Amino acid sequence: MQLALETSTWDLHLDKTGNIATLSDAVALLSQRIQCRLQTFRGECFLDRSIGVPYYSEVMKKNPDLGRIRSLLASVIAGVDGVMKVLSLDLLFTASTRTLSVRFRVQGASGEIAEGAV
Repeated sequence: MQLALETSTWDLHLDKTGNIATLSDAVALLSQRIQCRLQTFRGECFLDRSIGVPYYSEVMKKNPDLGRIRSLLASVIAGVDGVMKVLSLDLLFTASTRTLSVRFRVQGASGEIAEGAV
């Protein structure tokens, strides 16, 4: 059982009765796990400093190498519990605003297909 999070604010999601909601759907759970991992900077989690994406050292630099970033993000996604295979990974880099959008599609360990965006 995992807590459900609001995707816009990443705060706890409350159900219709006001209780903290949980995720029981395998697809939603896998997608949420990947989105959380992609939004975690390496070193941010004090329990395990190796978790997350090395944004400062690899991504947030002048003239980023999108091929290298794609490979890096694919390996981070593949390392998430429940991910069997990364089916697609699309990056959209906007140079003028220096933003990177990521869309992913993965196959879970029990065959389910999960997708999402960060």
